[in-house]
Order: sequence, then structure tokens, then C-alpha cells
Amino acid sequence: HYQQAMLTTQLNKMVEDGTLQTNAIVRIDNCIQNEVAGRKIIIVLAMEVVAPPPAGGRIGKAVNVETAAASAPAAPPAAPAAPAAGGYGRAGGGGGYGGAAVGAVSEASVQPVSSLNPYSNRWTIKVRVTSKSDIRTWSNARGEGKLFSVDLLDGDGDEIRATFFRDAVDKYYDVLAVDRVFLMSGGRLKIANKKYTSIKNDYEISFDDRSIIQPVADDARIKKINYNFTPFSSFETLAPDTNVDVLGLIKEAAPPVRITTRRGTEVSKRDVTLVDQTGYAITLTLWGERAEEDQSKFDDAVIAAKGCKLSEFGGRSLSTFQSTQMEFNPDLPEAVALRAWWDSEGNTAAVQTLTERGGGGGSWAVAKRHRFSDIKEQDLGKSEKGDYITVKGTITFLQHERDPWYESCPSVPTGGERKCQKKVVRDMTADKWHCERCNKQFDHCDYRYILSVTAMDATGSQWLTLFNDEAAKLLKREAKELAALKESASPDYENAFSDANFQELVFRIKVKEEQVNDDARIKCSVAGMKKVDYASESRELLEAIAAYGTA
Repeated sequence: HYQQAMLTTQLNKMVEDGTLQTNAIVRIDNCIQNEVAGRKIIIVLAMEVVAPPPAGGRIGKAVNVETAAASAPAAPPAAPAAPAAGGYGRAGGGGGYGGAAVGAVSEASVQPVSSLNPYSNRWTIKVRVTSKSDIRTWSNARGEGKLFSVDLLDGDGDEIRATFFRDAVDKYYDVLAVDRVFLMSGGRLKIANKKYTSIKNDYEISFDDRSIIQPVADDARIKKINYNFTPFSSFETLAPDTNVDVLGLIKEAAPPVRITTRRGTEVSKRDVTLVDQTGYAITLTLWGERAEEDQSKFDDAVIAAKGCKLSEFGGRSLSTFQSTQMEFNPDLPEAVALRAWWDSEGNTAAVQTLTERGGGGGSWAVAKRHRFSDIKEQDLGKSEKGDYITVKGTITFLQHERDPWYESCPSVPTGGERKCQKKVVRDMTADKWHCERCNKQFDHCDYRYILSVTAMDATGSQWLTLFNDEAAKLLKREAKELAALKESASPDYENAFSDANFQELVFRIKVKEEQVNDDARIKCSVAGMKKVDYASESRELLEAIAAYGTA
């Protein structure tokens, strides 16, 4: 017989590398059967090729197994299973989402997290909750609601993020305690949004109030937390906003400070400098209660952090999320090895700093710079996430015949972490500003820069786009203030642009190809910039010359 089948995404590489070929003989180690559009399909979860395609081609004359089954006598119906007890979830009909039982689930039906896929709608997983977010709310033109997320880990060390929505928040938030083990069923798989998580899974789960969440006894086979550490030496090649797990020794811990966020709230912040065995150091920023920990806790400690954001701020730096999990002096073999390296040689070894603090080094280093001509010569910007380069150049023109700003929404969406910032439209009849995203009207708006400039070096010139923060630094005025100067016909308006012109600066530039009216164009936006530190650059050049002479 033959049966139609599909591979999970984890097995796609077998097709891509040619391991799986037509007529090859395979052994299916794990699979499930599902019904898609009225047809039974096997979802292959684990498989091994045991022999290449036979020289004579296909073996035998197989027939469709469903056709064969239709002609066979019907089997007597199975007796209904007795219901289990002890789960949180609806008591009633099944179907729709996943779920191995109604109202409760059994450990006998547990399958690994790695086997979950959107084509399977009946499953049960046994997992530990390793992290839980606060409840967040939202409000937009489509309505309002609330949600929270948890990170889940199973006995095989595989992870997945799950999000609970609306009524499921009230039902399950207090039930899902961190470090507890649960049986879960009745969720819907979707493609994962990896912007805010370091979990290596192509999918995430959405649960609602019909899902089944069943607490069970602790299982020692499921670890408390699962790390996938990234060495510091690879940070310069990773794209900004990548989420990473890190292990480092705290070389320096600054005292906590209080800052005001864009939302106008005060929060504690602390910067710590981490170093690892690759000989690189990077700054990790801690926020809130983590920043307020006793100073002694940071002294000469090894820190493991799961789910940190890698950014371009100051070259390369790390920042924690609310969902970031952290351990001081963790009981891990990697931590023991890091401590041994530091005690034996690391504390006296030369370390390359990735985070800029007003001098050279990191992504700003002279030796790592590009020229404007490299954008074309090296065909930069063609990758999916673009390329980041550092160039020293002089501004030669600032475009301001048109307003170098736009009117933006001033609201902070409920549960959001920053202002909406979408463009608003003036309603002249009501004398209000309307935001389509928030579906609200406001008495005033914010002004945000989109400033185009040309800069040049010895190899040529390049158009650059500066967004709000960088443009405000260059013009030394916020966009709202500059708009007021223009409206009042003040000479200071033109002076702001003339004063900013002909400055020599070091730019951190994102180069990315974009489609504009079906035409591919290279766009260069400034992710960061700083004035040239001539003393620091001279030292770097002297060191390079000295090294060249002894090479």
C-alpha cells in the first residue's frame, strides 16, 4: 500500500541535502496520523533512510491504503474510554484545537515538544514552566484584550513559548506557577515570533479557555532551565535584535541609577561588564528589580542569562527583557570552566571590548571600518536582515526643503512599552489629530524626525537617513522645537542646519535593499553616530603601525 505523508520542518534538511530521494527505503521511527481536508495524512516526526533507491526503481505495485481500507469489513466500535480527573479545562465535546481527552489528559498520550506542528491537532505535552510574563493588555481598532506568555521545557530539553489570551488569562495565570510541571493539551500551533525570545523553536502555542492544563508531580527528567550559550566572539557577526543566551564573568558592575523612560516612568538601571573565555567583553544592562540587587551579589560572580537582546547601542551591547531568566554562579559545567579560566589566566589576559564607552574598540574600531565605496563594491545590503557597517565621513548636505519630520501619534497603547509613533492625520473640522492604528483622536501630536543627509569620505558620497534620536543629536533640537522655529520664521531654523553641516562623524549604518515601486534600491539608515575622538583614533593607528612593523 501507499499513504500520503508530510515531514515536520525539523526533517526538511533531509530533502535539502539529498538524503531523502524518490524510491529510497526508509524506517519511520515516530509519526502521527491527521486528517487534512477530509484526507488522512501521516505526519512523519522521526525517520531514517536505511537504503538508497533500488537500481530497478520502485518495488512492487502499491495501492492506496484508504481505497483498500474502504473495501475491507468494518471493525466493531471500540468501547469509550473512562474520563480522567484532575485537569483544568472544559468538560464537553473535543475537537477544534489539540487535546488528547476532554476535561483531563493522561501521561500515556504525552509526546515530545519537538513533534508539535500545525498539521497535528490532537496532542498532549508534559512540560515545566521556566518563565512567566506579567499580564499585558491591548486596545486597538479591532478591540481590546489581555494576554500573558510562558516558556515551556520538556524532558528532551526542547522548548516552546505559549501565550494565553482573554478568558484564559483569568483561568490559568495563577495556576501556571514557575518551576511547576504540567500536562497541556488543546492549543493551536502557529509560526513563532522570535523577536522577543531566544527559544529555538519554529512554532509557538496559543491557548484559550477551552485548553486543558493539568498540574502533575515534579519530574526530575525535566531540567529547571535549558541554556544555549552564544560565545561573545560571535556577537559582531550577529544581526542586531537577535536574542541570545549568555554566560559570563562579571568583570565590573556599575551602581544602579534611576532613569526616566520614554513613557515618562522612572526605572532602575545597572550596567555590568561581562567577559568570557573567547577574550571578549560586553556590557549587559539590567532593569528594574534586577538592577537593585545588592552590590555584593555582583562581585566577581558568574552570571547565566537566558533570553537577552543583542543591540547596536554603543557598538555591541546586551539588555534584559522582563522574561529574561538569570542565575548567579549557576551549577553548570560551563560556569565551572569559565571560573577556572578566569582564575588561571583570564584575569590578566588582554580583553577586546565590544561595547563603546567614548573611545575606540568594538564595532567602532578604526580597523573594522568600511568606506562608502564598499557599499557598491562589496554588494552590501542584499542579505535578509541587511548589513551593518561603520564609516567615518563628513556631512555635506541636509535636506530640509520639505519638513524633515512627520506628525506622530502621542499615545502609549495599553500594555505597550513605547508610544504608538504612527503617522496621524489632521481632522480640520474637529481640529483634532486622528490615528488610524489607535482609532483615536487627540488634541495634539508629537513630531518625529526623518532626516535625509549626504555624507562623503575619500571614496565618494552617500545618502543617509537619520531617524528621530540621531537627527535630534545632530540638530541639537527636538523636532517639535524645530517646527516651532520654522512656523515663527526664526533665523535659528536655518542656523540649525548650517551648524550641523560639515561635521566629521563616525556613523554606524544599516545597509538594506528595499523594494520601491517594484524597483530595488539600497537604503542606508544611521543606527548610531559619534564625534571623532582624534586622540583615541591616533592611539589605535599607532598600535596598528607598531603591530605591522613587528609582523
